[in-house]
Amino acid sequence: MNALAARISGPHADSVKPEAVAAYAEAILAAKSGPHAEILAWYAYNSGQFPAARAWFDKAFAWEPNEARLKGLALSEGQLGDRAALVALYKAYGKTYPTIWDDVHLAKKGARRAAARPVIDRMQVGAVETKTETREPDFIEASPRREQPAGTQPRRGGRVVAASGFDALLGQKRYGDCVAAIASREASQGLRPGDQLVKGWCMMGLKRNSEAQAAFSAALAGGGKTQSDAAYGLTLALLRNQMTSEAQSVISLYPLGAARDKEIRLEIFWQMARAAFDRKDYRQSLDALNERIRLAPEPVDMTQMRAWAHYNLGNKAEAKAIFETLADYVDDGGVRRGLAATTGGTVGGR
Repeated sequence: MNALAARISGPHADSVKPEAVAAYAEAILAAKSGPHAEILAWYAYNSGQFPAARAWFDKAFAWEPNEARLKGLALSEGQLGDRAALVALYKAYGKTYPTIWDDVHLAKKGARRAAARPVIDRMQVGAVETKTETREPDFIEASPRREQPAGTQPRRGGRVVAASGFDALLGQKRYGDCVAAIASREASQGLRPGDQLVKGWCMMGLKRNSEAQAAFSAALAGGGKTQSDAAYGLTLALLRNQMTSEAQSVISLYPLGAARDKEIRLEIFWQMARAAFDRKDYRQSLDALNERIRLAPEPVDMTQMRAWAHYNLGNKAEAKAIFETLADYVDDGGVRRGLAATTGGTVGGR
């Protein structure tokens, strides 16, 4: 699924063959993967296959609810002109996810067609370019406006904490105060994507990684720098939770910039190498280490893992050469055990 996700969400998605899309869909259904269902849903949405997009967003939200998936579902209903479905969604989730509805509206006639892509579930539909407008939902009569009541902003020490105050608390590493202030605003008027971004970093500071993950996911709706920063934070939270595949999916969808992309990929390949080694899949462990070393020099502990992987695959000459090279630079018990093992001694290490 990760390999297909990278192709389907990449710049050459138009060249993906229909059978690859079908294989991806089957794998997602078997795994019930929310992140991958969302990737396929956006692929369908961007190619104008709105019935398929609605179905996949619905599955993604049912399996693992978050703001971005609900927004995709609402946008799909809007493009299909299903006002009744939008009203039902708004009534069910308007208070839980208050920030997504400004961008949701019923499709208008005469919109341009999107580029053709392989059809999902054999659904051929006309494509409509999405327009983003900042306004209240136009599919709800007398939709209540989210006014900002006087005196409802979070307070601490008798002073009002504005949005910029969240950043100040974060900068001062007052993570608990930051979370409390944001919670107060969330209860009174909901959070904008920028607030969700700060919430994510504060949760990370408290090592509440799952909550940070949820906040960063919500902040992805912000677009621009907010979206890029949220994607970066989300990958860090996912990697802290050892959710390597999900982190790969995020970087395939959202550009992070060269430096951040490299940082995240280095950790992804290292986690993949460790996980493969632990389950005794030494070939895959070496493959991940080889991908990583193309990006940056390899620390000693990773080179030791490389040597032990070769040893366990029966490549004793190569393992011995690596351990001998390491011995020239470091005095380490693991290296000594590796040399003993590759020269006929007993293995007391990995």
